[in-house]
Amino acid sequence: RPPGHIPRPPNAFIIFRTEYIRSMATQNSTPEVSKNLGEMWRKMSPVEKRPYNEKAEEAKIMHMAQNPGYKYKP
Repeated sequence: RPPGHIPRPPNAFIIFRTEYIRSMATQNSTPEVSKNLGEMWRKMSPVEKRPYNEKAEEAKIMHMAQNPGYKYKP
């Protein structure tokens, strides 16, 4: 990554995935684990996803405050 690269804020799924991996007390994130978590995420109701969406919104607000003028450039 170039110097000064600013990563995007995490979305709701990334926050869900990170918390789940941490709760397993392992940092091993194999493709199979990611696939299973994706399936779990798709099956979750909007009510179950709400806390992760709220955390993602908070992360987005913090990111905007810390990086004014940031624009995603793939």
